[in-house]
Amino acid sequence: DVIERFSVKSYDNGKLTWQGVKIYGGFAYFVWGTTSTTSGVEVYNLAEKRRVAFVPLDNIMLGEPEDCEIYGNKLLVVDEGGRDAYLIEV
Repeated sequence: DVIERFSVKSYDNGKLTWQGVKIYGGFAYFVWGTTSTTSGVEVYNLAEKRRVAFVPLDNIMLGEPEDCEIYGNKLLVVDEGGRDAYLIEV
């Protein structure tokens, strides 16, 4: 059953390619982007239903971000094909 719904307005008004999301500590961490567009992590406060942070990945990741996982107090972002992984403070 759907308990609640809210819209996520992305960094560029919905033109992004969402790849993966993790929920941790009341926040949703969305990774998105392709090798031909900008890429990043958007952080949403689920209680407030609003974006609270944006982490650009363009100058950090070489490949397309595919998914993420929480590792301790860090967000592990994996690129396409699993060739590289990046740890980001959360």
